[in-house]
Amino acid sequence: DKSSRGAGLYFIFSSGSFHCLWVIRDLQKSCRGVYGIWGANGSIGNILGGFIASWFLSSSFSWDYSFYFTAGLSACAVLFISFLLPTNPKEVGLESSYIQLEEIQPEEVPILQETKGFEEPRIFEEPRSFEEPKSFPEAKSFEDEITLEEREKEESWKDKMSSFLEVLVRPFSVPGLIPFSLCYFCVKLVNYSLLFWLPFYLSQHLEFDDKTAAVLASMYDIGGIVGGFTIGAFTDFLLRKYKIERAPTIFTTCLLSILFLYLYYHYGDGTVANMTMMAILGFLISSTSNLIPSVCAADIGQQVKNKDLLATVTGVIDGIGSAGSAFGQLPTAAISKHYGWEALYYFLMGGAGLAALCLTPTLLRQIIRRYQDFS
Repeated sequence: DKSSRGAGLYFIFSSGSFHCLWVIRDLQKSCRGVYGIWGANGSIGNILGGFIASWFLSSSFSWDYSFYFTAGLSACAVLFISFLLPTNPKEVGLESSYIQLEEIQPEEVPILQETKGFEEPRIFEEPRSFEEPKSFPEAKSFEDEITLEEREKEESWKDKMSSFLEVLVRPFSVPGLIPFSLCYFCVKLVNYSLLFWLPFYLSQHLEFDDKTAAVLASMYDIGGIVGGFTIGAFTDFLLRKYKIERAPTIFTTCLLSILFLYLYYHYGDGTVANMTMMAILGFLISSTSNLIPSVCAADIGQQVKNKDLLATVTGVIDGIGSAGSAFGQLPTAAISKHYGWEALYYFLMGGAGLAALCLTPTLLRQIIRRYQDFS
């Protein structure tokens, strides 16, 4: 049926974010702001997707042609990535953030310094006697080398599996993984509720026409694009300059989103006020939803013993967040239908406050650590 096909499509498309993070992690050192660019592309896709769908619906084509068109764009993107994506940033003259094993050079042999002056050889010096060793070390056979190589591969595989199980079975052992995952659950619930319900709210409750409602709803994604670059650069500056991690910034954006959700519902009737506060909400909520599974997941992944498990950490965070976006639509629809739009906005404010509450343990731990460093 349609629900199972939709779930299958979501399963296929959701796996792309892990591979994207695996690719752009190598560019983190040579290209500052690469996570902000990656997060902004999602908001750009939302804007283009909305205009494409509205154009097909308003034209003589049937609605299913919009799916065919977007599927064709996805196929072109797959071909483009498959044939043109470099396997290593060094192929295009950039510096990789991770050192490959084959790139490690052996230690250089120290060069002997030239002796000053000239020493005459001792002519009558007796030559040194050469003692033949009693036994030579046995040369390793080809089979022994294969056995050693297999043993090293097995030990490396065991280390990777132990780190993998550490992330999945004992997630509390990875600092920040559970708080950021639960925070992302709430943030993605609020973000997707606004994305899905804003056009309907603008047309039904505020009585804008469909074209104006589409333009106003796109301001949310535009604010998310600007916020992704701005907040991402701001957190990088705090981390680089003052060693302040990203939890205080995410905590602040969640609290500010509560205020602007309240202001938007009560004072967002006019077109200019609606566009302004819509962009501010996108700046706070949409950008936070992009930063947590990218930048924050990369920071958490650095704390795992095996650095190659970034995709696993991202999968845990993104999986819990996707559960929030999926299950959050059930109470959203019920609240808006039975209790009205005001109750729905208070529900979204509660979700933003709960997101900030989930980060409180991580925030307090970072504050205590900073206080101990200064004391």
